[in-house]
Amino acid sequence: MDSIKPYLKKDGENNYCLPDSGANFKNNFFIISGCSGSGKSSVLEELSDRGFKVINETGRQVVKEQILIKGDALPWKDWMKFVELTVSRTMYQYNILKDEKELVFFDRSIIDQISWEHLNLKVPKHLINAANEYRFNENVFITEPWKEIYKNDSERKHSYEDAVISYQSTIKTYSKFGYKTIFIPPKNIAERADFIIELSQKFLNN
Repeated sequence: MDSIKPYLKKDGENNYCLPDSGANFKNNFFIISGCSGSGKSSVLEELSDRGFKVINETGRQVVKEQILIKGDALPWKDWMKFVELTVSRTMYQYNILKDEKELVFFDRSIIDQISWEHLNLKVPKHLINAANEYRFNENVFITEPWKEIYKNDSERKHSYEDAVISYQSTIKTYSKFGYKTIFIPPKNIAERADFIIELSQKFLNN
């Protein structure tokens, strides 16, 4: 029962995402994004192992759930339904952590979920509103394409070439929403984690 206490707050439902609830901008919330298969998850695991709060990627969560229940909200079945679920999940994660004062690292964000430039599709207004309402620290850590370590798995079915195209679209979208991209050097996991920790603490204190 202790594990759910932080989320059971007095009048929590009524204050869940009101304009004055603090769920619009969190300077201590940092996004780690980048090219699929570029070692991002390994770096996030290292940060978690060091005691930092890390929020897992919503896309992989939704895929695992949909496969389990034989649902169709999957990128290769009903892409729009998948996006709606991932955006909603990110907003939920953000809201329940809005009172957190320490560093929090998010594996991707709403910006990643609406980075559609390479698909030539119009993003619905309500999803743009979501990206504007749920703001993170303006500095976003990015893992660049790394072909040598790229691998497919049960949730990552696209090719390396497709991953790079999507990555390029994501970088452009972050810029359009006013974020600054900080590229993580292609070093070993510990060094990459050191890089992120040092800079995030610096950005937070400035």
